[in-house]
Amino acid sequence: MINIGTWNVWGLNSPNKQKTIRDWVTKQKLGIVGLLESKIAPARLDPVISGLALPSWNFLSNISASASCRILVGWDPLKYNITCINFSEQWVTCDITTLSSNTSLKITFVYGLNTPSGRGMLWDYMLSQAPQFSSSPWVLMGDFNATLKATDRSGGDTNWYSHLEDFGSCIHDAELSHIPYSGLKFSWHNGQLGKDAIMKKLDWIFGNFPFLSNWPVAHANFLPRDHSDHSAMILTLTPPSPHMPAPFKFLNVWADRMDFQDIVKEAWQSPVNGNPMYRFTSKLQLIKHALKDLHRNNSSHISARVAEAKTR
Repeated sequence: MINIGTWNVWGLNSPNKQKTIRDWVTKQKLGIVGLLESKIAPARLDPVISGLALPSWNFLSNISASASCRILVGWDPLKYNITCINFSEQWVTCDITTLSSNTSLKITFVYGLNTPSGRGMLWDYMLSQAPQFSSSPWVLMGDFNATLKATDRSGGDTNWYSHLEDFGSCIHDAELSHIPYSGLKFSWHNGQLGKDAIMKKLDWIFGNFPFLSNWPVAHANFLPRDHSDHSAMILTLTPPSPHMPAPFKFLNVWADRMDFQDIVKEAWQSPVNGNPMYRFTSKLQLIKHALKDLHRNNSSHISARVAEAKTR
């Protein structure tokens, strides 16, 4: 199991904030973290990493792409090997290999700029990388500073401007899927109360098709906001249980039965939770099991049944 945490921490220079991160990593059993909006000056980077007091951990950042560190990535080298593929002030993309199973994936930690034009460079990057990563598991997570639809916000300006469509268009064109999650929907809060309160879902996790195929039950949890105006997010990757595929053949005679469509419909309408590809393949499995039951009760060992009928 892989636990990856990402959090817009709103500054990392204070010892109290560093302790908060250390406690979060320990409590959630995280092996990889992306810390956003860390606001670390170049001269302060090493002291802050030292203050996190995560034994033997390795770190990399995008500090050379902006005046201060916007994204700091850390990992446990006893469990993972991580190399940076590319970075800018809005993203850090890494190649990750788990040492225990040699499983690999690409991950992009995102901290989007707060202007539409600035985020345009992020959308262009995602669209350019999607074809290159089309055969590799790729997950993107972080503070995109954008909402997908009007219901992703509460309070404040209710207008939906044309530039707000850019985020959704990018996700669609890059063929990315939203990872199912639990916990807070509105991951950011402006800290005000009553009519002045504004909440938005600005933090997201997306995966491409190979990612969803490799981890069909990938799940995210958005924790209650604490020590920051953003919710911390945790992505849990659990590999599917190994099993031997059972041989399955469709018998045309099944389709001639009066109850065939009812059997298929009942199996297909069974509730299944998970990402779209997982739900689709799970429903196919349910249909297969229903047809196996049909076969076992009506058409299995047909030669023996014919012989028995002739004897009677």
